[in-house]
Amino acid sequence: MAREITVIIMEITKIKNKFTKAIVNWKKPW
Repeated sequence: MAREITVIIMEITKIKNKFTKAIVNWKKPW
């Protein structure tokens, strides 16, 4: 059970990082 939770947390973290990068790139003035 704990292993599944760890995997889910890792997946959420990956998605959050993708969103953060996308927002940073979007807000970047060119």
